[in-house]
Amino acid sequence: MKIHADKIDGVHPHALGIRGIRCLLAAVPESWIADLKGVRLTNSLESSPRAFFSRHDHILVVHARGCTTRQALELILFELAGVHFGYATRHWHTLSAREKSHLQKIVEPLIEELVPVVTPSKKRFIEIPTPAFRRVV
Repeated sequence: MKIHADKIDGVHPHALGIRGIRCLLAAVPESWIADLKGVRLTNSLESSPRAFFSRHDHILVVHARGCTTRQALELILFELAGVHFGYATRHWHTLSAREKSHLQKIVEPLIEELVPVVTPSKKRFIEIPTPAFRRVV
């Protein structure tokens, strides 16, 4: 499966990188990604982040710059689960309260499992001990 991240023109990075997408795809059930051929992290900085599965190309397009990692995970998992369960998740259709609650029950444990794995850890600097004396030549 091909994962492509567009080059970034501005300040806001992608909420999830290629490594994060790979971790996410490894954690979801195989039936959710059976038709998926690729993932594209777009460069567009839209007002509302979203994920969209193109049934024609079988590619998941993710607009998730400027949002948190948790929000990006939620967008992607809701889209993958919605496509799997047959909920219409198009631009012009919003999920009903019943559909949202059903997906929330399924997706929430995955989000809680993935957030620590996908979130980049802060690099810890190892303090190198300095010698007590210097050798003068």
